[in-house]
Amino acid sequence: MITPTTWLQESITNPVTTNAQADPRVVALANGNFLVVWEDDNDVVANGTGTDIVGVIFNALGQPITGSLFLNNFFGFSRQEVLNSVAATPDGGFVMVYTFANADDTDLIFGIYDAAGTRTGQDFAVSDSAGNGFTYSNPSVAVQSDGSFFVTYERDDGTNQDLAGRKFTATGTQVGGEVVLREDGFAVINDNENIAEPRTVALNNGGFATVYVESDTFGGVAERTIELRLSNANGSNGVLINGISVPDGADDSGPRIVQLADNRLLIAWVESGDIRGRILNEDGTSSVPEFIITNNASLNFSTMELVALEDGGYYTVFRDDTVGRLLGVRGNNGGQVGVTIIISNDADGAGGNIGDFSASLTTDGRILVSWENGEIYTEILDPRELNTPINADPGDGQITDRLATSNTINGAATDDIIYGLDGNDTLFGNDGDDTLDGGTGDDTLVGGLGDDTYLIDSAGDVAAEFAGEGFDRIISSLNFFASAALYSHFEAFELAGTATELRGNQQANELVANAALGSVLTGLGGGDLLVGGAGDDFLNGGLGNDVMRGGAGDDTYFVFEAGDLVAELEGEGIDIVRSAVNYALGLHVEDLRLAGAAATVGTGNSLANRIFGGSAGATLSGLGGDDTISGSNTADIIDGGNGADRLLGNGGEDTIHGGEGDDIINGGTNIDTLHGDGGNDLILGGIGNDILFGGAGSDTLRGEANSDTLHGEDGADILDGGDGVDLLIGGANRDVMTGGLRADVFAFDDGDFAGLAANTADRITDFSRAEGDKIDLSAVDAILGGADDAFDYIGSDAFSGTAGELRWEHVGSNTMIFMDVDGDALADYAIRLDGTINLAETSFIL
Repeated sequence: MITPTTWLQESITNPVTTNAQADPRVVALANGNFLVVWEDDNDVVANGTGTDIVGVIFNALGQPITGSLFLNNFFGFSRQEVLNSVAATPDGGFVMVYTFANADDTDLIFGIYDAAGTRTGQDFAVSDSAGNGFTYSNPSVAVQSDGSFFVTYERDDGTNQDLAGRKFTATGTQVGGEVVLREDGFAVINDNENIAEPRTVALNNGGFATVYVESDTFGGVAERTIELRLSNANGSNGVLINGISVPDGADDSGPRIVQLADNRLLIAWVESGDIRGRILNEDGTSSVPEFIITNNASLNFSTMELVALEDGGYYTVFRDDTVGRLLGVRGNNGGQVGVTIIISNDADGAGGNIGDFSASLTTDGRILVSWENGEIYTEILDPRELNTPINADPGDGQITDRLATSNTINGAATDDIIYGLDGNDTLFGNDGDDTLDGGTGDDTLVGGLGDDTYLIDSAGDVAAEFAGEGFDRIISSLNFFASAALYSHFEAFELAGTATELRGNQQANELVANAALGSVLTGLGGGDLLVGGAGDDFLNGGLGNDVMRGGAGDDTYFVFEAGDLVAELEGEGIDIVRSAVNYALGLHVEDLRLAGAAATVGTGNSLANRIFGGSAGATLSGLGGDDTISGSNTADIIDGGNGADRLLGNGGEDTIHGGEGDDIINGGTNIDTLHGDGGNDLILGGIGNDILFGGAGSDTLRGEANSDTLHGEDGADILDGGDGVDLLIGGANRDVMTGGLRADVFAFDDGDFAGLAANTADRITDFSRAEGDKIDLSAVDAILGGADDAFDYIGSDAFSGTAGELRWEHVGSNTMIFMDVDGDALADYAIRLDGTINLAETSFIL
């Protein structure tokens, strides 16, 4: 056996340090966490009069996993609450019993709490408001393996001070009535025995044991001695053992009891500044007579706590009031083993500063100590033997390594969390769903059966799993690439810390990005699940039908299979899918880029999408939203759909439809066919002999380079042929047409004409006889009714009253062309040419 060493240095436990904190209790919880709870006078965590009860839950490493817990808030907080006793429950929670007092009455309250510190049940353990003449105080609680608990307490009617108790189920239902464990004046002993200071523990046989102090007379001198009451599983009385401490005329106080690893009962108490003990068998028969645990004639040991160790020994924590120290000593069977250590000193070394304290044993065998010294402090000691494997017991929950050594830790057949800490450790999870964290150093982690989780933080860490051993996960704080040799039997991989790159294996993997940093996830083979974090992630499922969820941030998805699924929620960034196959964007994904010869269809959604064609000609559809679509360098079919879209054909002979909305369409290079469809569109032919259709709405059509054909169609359109020999057809309503360079043709049909005045007639801005421009009226019927007649050109002469005449004249700075189709010598159609131009019959195609 070794003298315990400090595993975690003392630190302040209470998050809020204002006002006063006192009377701490520390208790190891069944899941490997531990709870520190205390009385607190601040009004930050708990508002109200007087003291309240506040606590924090820590994991096995001593890291807080809750904030400050306000534990007495159910019954209100207008009274003075006094913390008395806390015990762990099998589900990782705890039961707390406290005094709820004001000037009129004092009640004892219990609360049942889950592993997160949330209260799930509460009631009065006993209340003096019932008018039965009793007052109640100093309760103690113990919990059995089924979660049921036994509350013992002092009961005082003003004359007799008894010891009583009540049994409750795990949900807080009382079992039977009140049981009197020890009456004041029991049997032939006189009254005024003043039964006090009960401490109750649950026994492995299903019963309970309670130690307490009572008054005796020795040699005519009154003294206080220790007694023990055993109780059955239902709370009924078992054996009463008088005279645990030897009557010697000295007062005994502060009794404590623990059950040792071999089921024997260690009872200890303080007598005349010494700490004494006695060991009984579980049935109450004597095993080891009274002995001194520790003493020092020059020191005053006033109070103590006991902890039963896993090796069968025990540890005593006690206070030396002479110079103000909190001390600890290891014991085994009949006395001290090893040296006494100083756990903490008073700030001034004069005594009186270290107040109440408490101790408990973690599920993996370490010693927890909490005390009050202005604030609440907690320290962890390690009594475990060096150079031997650490073996977990079923249900330990969390198992920790020794500090600064290389160790082997063996998990149990239950769900374990194993911490390797320093050194090159070897961790075996064995059966159960285990979590293995090697800590610093190059560790070997073997999960065994069950769904295990491995934490990797060193390049030298090795994790091992075999086929059929469950669904296993690696969480790496380093960039991680799963080699086939080592990691072929792992199913899930996750990034943590500063790691940003992760590659799975050929199996169906679950890959999880760094929660805070943009990550690159690569799935390789199998139907993988890829989950992004808050950053801008790259998710590549590889082969197989993969599910990819990017989460927050601007994420990029790589799709290689038609069965790949991309999932995003609203407001999770601007995301893009890069697809090697035909693909339609799902909800809340903004952008799509096709790649490769197989990707020939790309479809958007109702959002404002950006869609890009790949190397092959593609059919690209924007659907709803204000989309930007860019085709490939081969022949594409592009449809913007609803919304104000920007559509670019790039290379190839493209067919583009703007759809509804005010669109911008650019054919790019080659011979394109461009349709504005609905809305007021801007249509640019680009390079090549393009055909442009404005569709409905007032559109702007620009042929740009080469010889283009522009159809304004419905609406008041603007047509600009640009370079080349262009054909401009304005269509219905008043259109403005510019042919541009070279010999252009402006064509009209029946119904294409607007008004008759210069400001209402169809307009040609740059008609040039020198460049060979023509006005094509061959499709217009010059004489109403009958066959399709050609116009009779009469130059600048006046109409003669003969139907079918065509004339021109200068009107101000413009040239007006008039047509009479009904023979009334009045113009029925008109065209305006900017500038004063002397036209000839050759200016027309009649």
